[in-house]
Amino acid sequence: GYYTLNNEIDGRVKLWDVHNSGQEQFTRGHLVEFMSSKDITMEKITLMNSPFWTVHPWNSDNLLFREMTILAPHDAPNTDGIDPDSCTNVRIEDSYFSQGDDGVAIKSGWDCFGTDFNKPTRNVYIRNITVTTFGHGGVSIGSEMSGGVENVFVTDSHFIGSGMRIKTNPTVEASFGMSSGQTS
Repeated sequence: GYYTLNNEIDGRVKLWDVHNSGQEQFTRGHLVEFMSSKDITMEKITLMNSPFWTVHPWNSDNLLFREMTILAPHDAPNTDGIDPDSCTNVRIEDSYFSQGDDGVAIKSGWDCFGTDFNKPTRNVYIRNITVTTFGHGGVSIGSEMSGGVENVFVTDSHFIGSGMRIKTNPTVEASFGMSSGQTS
């Protein structure tokens, strides 16, 4: 179950100790997940204490995430903020993340599932976000990006702890075009 009040969703989940102890028997769920959806807007909401990735849109198009606050304890594993996965036309803006993992993690499928489905995440625009995370990425490309990632733009954003990361398997050939915007 979850708890919602005044534009807040609190997963109220404290399963991280079970994961950290190695006693986890089941995969922890996402707090919010969209599958094969389009024209979704989430704004002016606080999401906290997700058991796993906080917002996971999969195979979805035309997504807007604006004025969001996403919170998880810094020692909570796998608690990414927003993980667009095989999505197109994604905007993430004017938001704050304080995470136990990546603030934004851009994905497109894991191993054979990503290559078989073969839908890259493309056209991701990230503007004016602040991310506090330690040991992980403010914005990460990967892991789980076997379907490809194209056209990611990050501008006017602030990263406290860690900035941008590209996570790839050393045996997989990858190419990246990078341009710089105003980030700090």
